[in-house]
Amino acid sequence: MPKYIVDSKGRRTAVVLPVKVFEAMVRELEDLTDAQYVDNAEASAEGFVGLSALQQHKIQKRLANQIESKG
Repeated sequence: MPKYIVDSKGRRTAVVLPVKVFEAMVRELEDLTDAQYVDNAEASAEGFVGLSALQQHKIQKRLANQIESKG
């Protein structure tokens, strides 16, 4: 699928890809970069709370409020 551009000695110096392939590669690299940023942020953040823990906390708080309002 890729085509190579070579120099006068036959060494590959560049690659020609279909636009769709190139765009898919760029999207994949962006996704991987985003995931790495998240991993680094989680590792370095103090008191970081993941989404599932935050959702669980909200549910518990809502239930506690309901119990208090009934009692």
